[in-house]
Amino acid sequence: MDLVTRLINSPTLTMQDKVAQMKGWWNSYKQRQETGVDEERDEERDEKNREAPAQREKAGAAGASAAGRDIAPDAKRAIDDVSNTESAPPAKKAKGPPAPSAPPEDEATGPTPTLQQIFKQFHEHDRNKGRNLEWLDMLECNCQKYGWSGDEAYCESGDRSTFGSAYLKLHGVEELCHNIGQFLSYFVPRKMSTPEFKDMKRCAATLRALVKFCISRGYLEKDDAHVKDTLKRISVSGNFDAEGVQMSLERLKDAGYWKRLRAEREDDGDTDHEAYDEFDYDCECDSWSDHLNDNYPVEGDEFGMADDPAECASVRKNGWVFKKGFSRGGRNRVLLYLPPEVAKMGREAMEISCMDFVYIGRGVWEPKGWESHGGKEYVCANVYPP
Repeated sequence: MDLVTRLINSPTLTMQDKVAQMKGWWNSYKQRQETGVDEERDEERDEKNREAPAQREKAGAAGASAAGRDIAPDAKRAIDDVSNTESAPPAKKAKGPPAPSAPPEDEATGPTPTLQQIFKQFHEHDRNKGRNLEWLDMLECNCQKYGWSGDEAYCESGDRSTFGSAYLKLHGVEELCHNIGQFLSYFVPRKMSTPEFKDMKRCAATLRALVKFCISRGYLEKDDAHVKDTLKRISVSGNFDAEGVQMSLERLKDAGYWKRLRAEREDDGDTDHEAYDEFDYDCECDSWSDHLNDNYPVEGDEFGMADDPAECASVRKNGWVFKKGFSRGGRNRVLLYLPPEVAKMGREAMEISCMDFVYIGRGVWEPKGWESHGGKEYVCANVYPP
């Protein structure tokens, strides 16, 4: 058995050579059992035992003697053991992409991450960090200033750093859509003074990417009605040129467009009543009875919006129809004539602040704006998306 042990532990032979050696011993043993003849003399066996271990291991197949008879059963068991312990072939490489690794510790936020965690995750994985960071910063300002639902305790924004405001730390994703709506409908047009059209496209791209990031992480459901409405509002705002509307009205006013239109109608010989387009009006009358008896406006009548913005009720090829939110007699619409290239820029439900209308005759209403501290009269202040 010592010979078998040395063979198994030999560092110079491969596993296949070891198995072949022991199989040779076993076959020799079976042959002797059948014929009763030793293949080698005892003195040959003794000579082999005196050889160096490496030589004996290489000449192992010739080891058939009386000692061979003693080790044959052990060799059979060793063959089985060695064969069963032969190393398994390497596992096949799995097809497809590798299994995702566990997220970094700072991303393992659980099912309800805060807005601060969401903003950080989005920014870290974002390919447009510079562009999006600017609008994320503005959205955070909106949240910190107007997202508290009337709670004035944290409405100061002076202590805010990037993604470090109290609002983002204390609120979760359930407040995101609400704040995006506030951001687009008020903060951007009012507090940012109606940015350029290209900036609004960038803003919409950032907000859309943020919402879709939350959907991909399971923070928001893509089929949720509130989420769908938010994505729609983002798309509408990103495709609405509020600055273009404001500047176009300003240029028409400076060029005297409405006064020129009124003069052209005077030259045509139309009477006031014949010059009317389809519209309703609500002039500022001295009494309720005057309002009821007044079928048509007269020059100098005003269609005032008070503190409310003028809302576009419909867009036509030749202008926009504006309405009041409330009117005593229900006649609350006025048509503002516009050139076709400007009229097509309008959107139903858009709102324009600080703009009233004055009737200048022949069916023509002219926008009346507000004066700045420098004495210049502007047609309007801010333009809000639908």
